[in-house]
Amino acid sequence: TIAVTGKSVYYGETAKNAKYRFNVNVTQGSENINKGDLYYGKMENGNVRNWKKTADNTFLVDREGTYQIYYKDAAGNVSNVEEYVIEPKATLIDGASFNIKMKELSGANSPTHSTDNTNINEFILSDVKPNNSILIDTNKVSTNESQYPVYMWFDSGTIYLWSEENWIKMNSNSANIFRQLTKLRIINNLYKLNTSDVTSMHAMFYGDNNLEKIDLSFFNTQNVTAMSYMFYNCKELISLNLSNFNTQNVTSMIAMFMYCGKLKKLDLSNFNTNRVTSMASMFSVCSDLEFLNISSFNTSRVTDMSGMFHACSNLESLNITNFNTGCVTTMSNMFQGLKKITVLDVGGFNTSKVTTMRAMFSECEGLQILDLTNFDTHKVENMWFMFRGCTNLTTIYTSNNFVISALTNQHIDGYGNDHTSSTYLFLECAKLRGSAGTTYSYSRTDATYAHIDGGTSNPGYFTRKDNI
Repeated sequence: TIAVTGKSVYYGETAKNAKYRFNVNVTQGSENINKGDLYYGKMENGNVRNWKKTADNTFLVDREGTYQIYYKDAAGNVSNVEEYVIEPKATLIDGASFNIKMKELSGANSPTHSTDNTNINEFILSDVKPNNSILIDTNKVSTNESQYPVYMWFDSGTIYLWSEENWIKMNSNSANIFRQLTKLRIINNLYKLNTSDVTSMHAMFYGDNNLEKIDLSFFNTQNVTAMSYMFYNCKELISLNLSNFNTQNVTSMIAMFMYCGKLKKLDLSNFNTNRVTSMASMFSVCSDLEFLNISSFNTSRVTDMSGMFHACSNLESLNITNFNTGCVTTMSNMFQGLKKITVLDVGGFNTSKVTTMRAMFSECEGLQILDLTNFDTHKVENMWFMFRGCTNLTTIYTSNNFVISALTNQHIDGYGNDHTSSTYLFLECAKLRGSAGTTYSYSRTDATYAHIDGGTSNPGYFTRKDNI
């Protein structure tokens, strides 16, 4: 058995020029080995992306983090893998406090983390040491425990960040850190921030209306639990590569991409959503989105899917056949405004716990047939506007489990007295026909027609599959 032991040694005069030398001993039995190759690599999101090789039993790195090493001798025998951790010596204050400090430095008066700021155009992690007038406590944005302080200052529309330390660790609570920087266009050198301890990225880039692109390829998200509102209202963001994101611990993705109106493609096939409980409004008003890959989504713990795909008006296909909806209680506005979708397969949906389907399929103008045979609506209390504006819908398949017994007839806030949880389900569904020949009429759009068509004696808009 080959054994690898060793340690990292600080190697450099100042933190800014810091290098760390790994001195490694390789033994087999009681003898040292000196013929073979040492492999080493920095871990990102739980894995080493790029292994490097050296024939020497030492190597240098200039970045803090977790490193793995192993040895392969001349005969091809491989040692055990060992891990070594080098911690950054500078940590930022929490996200909201950092955000407020940025806005204060830019001239804002008594800002909060949710205050709009139009003064900051660019954010740069600088390599250039500022003059001594900047290196004061007023400009410090690092925790008291940091060995090397981090300073921030504002100059001509740009926020600068600098430390003697090469790599700066982000606070475990980095929620709201860049929030409401409405004129922010550029974030440079973000790769120098270590995110390995971050647990909350809630609203991290919330409201950055002018941000066109952002490089998150170096983000370590393996400990993050909250990604809700992370990119909310990033209106100008045209592309987003999250292929390196580890979401194994995330529990909330509420409105994560909401109002990302210029995103055209989003591939989330690497997302692990095993622990996510809410996906409400996750992609809402991603109006330019043409491609969405959520094939790997595990939704077994999700309880809220309200507005999940609301107003994704350019999306032409949506594969949700893998969705487990057994815990979902609300599906209001879930597919509202999917104007170009012609086929929507919800045949695998379990709706036995759902209490609201308000406007669920509203404005799905491309749908002609909708198969809800598997829907159980015994607990649904609100169906207002459920199919409203499905102008090309001709057929809705259901079973006897589609019932209206739980509807509350509660008034809908902001609308007239005639709008209740049981009214206007079929408004503007002019092409809809029941299986016994019932045709659409504006005078019969409420829930009393939400049953399998019984002809002139009991008109309804639904069709049972075995009726055809």
